[in-house]
This record gives sequence, structure tokens and C-alpha cells, in this order.
Amino acid sequence: MTLFALIGALILVGIMMVTGNHLGKVVFDLYEVTLFSQFLKIVFLLVSILVVLVSLDYAERFRNPTEYYTLITVATVGMMVVASARDFITLFIGLETASLSSYILAGYLKNDGRKVEASVKYFVVGALSSAILLYGISLVYGITGTLQFDAVSAELAGQVRAMQPVTLVAITLLLVGIGFKITAVPFHMYAPDVYYGAPDTVSAFLSGGSKIMGFAAALKVFVVALGPIKPDWEVLLGIVAIVTMTLGNIVALRQTSMKRLLAYSSIAHAGYLLIAVVVGTQLAVAGGLFHFFTDAVMKGTAFLIIAAIALYGIGDRLDDMKGLRLRNPFLALVLVIMLFSLAGVPPFAGFASKFALFYSAVQSAFTDGPRWFVWLAIAGIANSLVSLFYYAKVVRFIYGEPAADETKVELSLPTTIALSIGLIIVIGAGILPQYVWGQALDAAALFVP
Repeated sequence: MTLFALIGALILVGIMMVTGNHLGKVVFDLYEVTLFSQFLKIVFLLVSILVVLVSLDYAERFRNPTEYYTLITVATVGMMVVASARDFITLFIGLETASLSSYILAGYLKNDGRKVEASVKYFVVGALSSAILLYGISLVYGITGTLQFDAVSAELAGQVRAMQPVTLVAITLLLVGIGFKITAVPFHMYAPDVYYGAPDTVSAFLSGGSKIMGFAAALKVFVVALGPIKPDWEVLLGIVAIVTMTLGNIVALRQTSMKRLLAYSSIAHAGYLLIAVVVGTQLAVAGGLFHFFTDAVMKGTAFLIIAAIALYGIGDRLDDMKGLRLRNPFLALVLVIMLFSLAGVPPFAGFASKFALFYSAVQSAFTDGPRWFVWLAIAGIANSLVSLFYYAKVVRFIYGEPAADETKVELSLPTTIALSIGLIIVIGAGILPQYVWGQALDAAALFVP
């Protein structure tokens, strides 16, 4: 099953990259093949490949590894359905397919009470958010008489400008339902506990795949379907974006666990990514796609490093990072580069994608968008500077403190390959961002009218 999951994902990546003749194909007005969907599918498959590679060693502690790889595969398929969804029902089916598998994965180590707790919390919050989202979808159908994104957009554009109360309720419910999926404040409460309690490889999968899936849904719902009534939700979503990135970074400053630190960092990045949804221009969506790609790789690789060292009985506390350079120099180097990239330090990929995202807000503010969009960029830059403090603290432990013991960390070939892929992408997309940025621009040009 391991080889099936890995080879299957690699084959699908190849298919995504050579399906130019099938772009624009629509299946029963429910499922479409576009540059936007193909870009996201490659991101999801890449995260799946990295997780499966590292799991070859990590999954030995699982009673039934076959079941584990099956759940990873099913969750990835659900994410890919979301990427190609043309209507709310297909979108919801994709979200739930991925989510149900993720609930099980979060508590896969059944003998560990912390992981079972993470699974239960994730399931309860996920079920609640799904119910709220479904109620919002039903109201959208009642207002417009359709569930297809383009048709909903056309219906809303033709309605009287004065907002009906039911429309405001629908917007609120959709925001709450998707807010849980993307860990936006104040719907983030469960995320640190889930990322901390879940198996380390699963945390990588959730942060690199499930969260990006939620943002794909947010772009389809708000930018496409609710685009004509953008003035009625953009201020609220802008406030949520600023509060999310600020709270995530401030709370991360006080963390003593690497997994919790990365969890709150992931929440902060949810705030950055919301800029793409709020601004909603072609440039902003392209910047969002670029940051989807880099964030998935950076955060996923960082969590996978925690999984690699866990095999040697090394914990995930910041103190456990002391002297990591002596335990395994390559592992220490990759982790430090991922952290610097997450902070937006040049010349790594995180800097390039953040620059594109923040610039899109400034560009929109001085062309046809509200001037307050500038504050989104200012908040993003300020919060990136704040994040440097806690990332630098980890770097100091890795390179400036002696190791607590002389335990060496030996990496297997699959794990080395996975981390090397992450390292090459982060450095390559930072020094030469033109290829990924060009693909993101092409995808956004067809996604945003």
C-alpha cells in the first residue's frame, strides 16, 4: 500500500503537468479542469508525497500502516475534488471526504490519550463547522435558486443592491463554517491542540494540505460566488485577517513546544493568506496561490523534521532542539531554512510569496480598491517581523546551545529525499520564483473574471 500511495501520487503529479489539452473540461457542471485546479492539486499531491516518504519509518509504530496510507490517499482525493468543484455540493463533498479521513488520522495512535483527545476535538469542531457551512449553503440556494458558483454570482449581481437580512446571515454562516476549516480567529481554538496531539506526520499533512484546501474553498465561495456583494463582507474578513495573523504570532512567542509554535505560526499564516481572499484581484489570487505552495512545503517540511527526530525519543519541546546541529547537521540546516522562510527572510521562498501577497494589497489600494487595503500589507509586514523573534529563538537553541545528550539522529533514504525536496523547493522558489509565480498568474487570470 505504501508503494501504491507513493507511485499513485507521482503518476497523478505527472498527469497534472501534462493535461494542457484537457483544460477547461467540465463534467456535468459539477467538476472542472482548470489551471487553478491543477495548480492546487499539485500542491496537495506534493504534500502527500512528502508525508508518505517520511511515514515509511514513522508508520512502523502504527498497528495497521495500510489503513494509514489509505486514509492519506482518500483525504488527498477529497482535497483534489475541492480544487475542481464548480458548485457548493461538490465542494462540500470534497471537504467532508478529506475531513473525515483527517479526523481518524489525528487519533491514529489509539493508545496515546493525547492523540485520541486531538481526534475527538477535531471531530467535534469539524462536525459543527460542517453543519454551519451546510446551513449557509442552504440559505444561498434559497436566495439565488442555484448552487453553481458562477450562477450564484450572476444572480447576486442582478439583485437589488440593498442587502436582505437573510443574505447577511448566509454570509456570516459561510464565514464561520470556512473560518473553522482555515483556523481563522476566533475559530482557531482547536488547531493548536490538534496539531500538538496528532501524530507528527499527520500534523504535517493537516498544516500543509487540509488548511490549503480550506483556502481553496474560501476563494471559490467568496471571490467567485459572493464576488458581486464583496463590499458587504470584505471589511469583516479584513479584520479577521489582521486579528488572525496578530494573535497567531503573539501567542507563538510564548510557546515552549515546537509543534505548538508551528501550530500558532500556521494560524498566523492563515491571516496572511486571507489577504488574497479579501483583496480578490487577479494579482492577489496569484499571490495567494504562490503562498499556498510555499506555505504547504515550509510548514509540512518543518513538521516532518519533528517526526524524524521523534523516532529517536527526542521530544518536541524547544529545549529538545538544543544542539540539533550536533545530532544531525543536515536536519538542523533544513529546519533553520524552513523557519527563516516562514518568517519571510530573503532569499527563501517565503519572502517571495509574502512579497507578492502584500504587494497585491498595496497595488489594489492605489488603483481600484479601498485605501484601507494598505493596512493589510502593513499588518502582514509587522507580523512577519514579530515572527522573527520566536523563529530566531529556535535557531539559537539549534546552533548556540549544547545538546542535552549525545544521541545522534540518522535519517533513512526516504526521509532524506523528502526533506531534500522541501529544501530544494524553498531555496529554488526563493532565488528563481519566476516559474511558480508565472503558473500562479496564469491560474489566477482564468479564475478571477
